[in-house]
Amino acid sequence: MKSYLSLLLSVYFILNSVCSLAAYELGGSIALTSDYVYDGESQSGESPAIQGSVDLGFDNGFYAGVWASSLDYEESYGVDGDVEIDLYIGYVKTINEWVSLDLGIYSFLYPGSDHDSLDYEELSFSTTIKDRVMLGITYNDDDTVWLGKQIRYLASYTHPFPKEWSSTVKLIRTDNEPALLKDDKLSWMIAVNKTFRDLDWELSYWDTDLSRSDTFADIADPRVVLSASYSFGIINSN
Repeated sequence: MKSYLSLLLSVYFILNSVCSLAAYELGGSIALTSDYVYDGESQSGESPAIQGSVDLGFDNGFYAGVWASSLDYEESYGVDGDVEIDLYIGYVKTINEWVSLDLGIYSFLYPGSDHDSLDYEELSFSTTIKDRVMLGITYNDDDTVWLGKQIRYLASYTHPFPKEWSSTVKLIRTDNEPALLKDDKLSWMIAVNKTFRDLDWELSYWDTDLSRSDTFADIADPRVVLSASYSFGIINSN
């Protein structure tokens, strides 16, 4: 998988050099959340987390960025890990005014952890329809982290409301081979979003189909999460 990341990075920088005159935009965000939840499981030991990102997007569809979050893997999973840094690179193709496709590669890093095996890479593909429906799939085959391969199927729907309100429903199915928790896991999220005073607020409810007998079930209990984020522009070449 790491060879895929190196290849895509090489292609990206070559195309970036060839298309050096393409318009681009550099921006960032910072967020505070009451609980960092990923696929229904708390990554921060059911405690607040601070997060941030820097994103670079080109008019030709290429993008790259970095996202980071505090976490508490010791509390959640019993292994050392206080910081997560995600590097990503990809390409978005707009098919028409309704449909766009997104192909990306993500590298999940956990610097400072005593467990180097936590790092892994992931391929991602998704399609967005009318900026409301998203269907996606992710794949990784890291034998060290997942002891095999992991495939995630994602679907979400966002409905806008007047006065900058919106609501999102998300469903995620995770298949692990061989199974770590069970043959498959379902997680789902329902959220209400509101932009107020330049902050993007989200109140979400997470749950999974894990039972008390499943591993890590205590960090996958039903939970309500409140988050606030602020996005800002850095450079716009237009």
